[in-house]
Amino acid sequence: MEAIKYTVLDLLNHGGRQYEPGDVVELTEQEAAPLISLNVVEPLPVEEKALNK
Repeated sequence: MEAIKYTVLDLLNHGGRQYEPGDVVELTEQEAAPLISLNVVEPLPVEEKALNK
């Protein structure tokens, strides 16, 4: 499964690393689904995805 970039909205501890609001994290859709429902991450806007490649 391909990882997608998400913007962190709240403190996140993932993969042994601490992410702060505003950080970008790569997650699979399966990993991201519960975090999106809890408003911890949101998908990067399309234009930011192009810039962050």
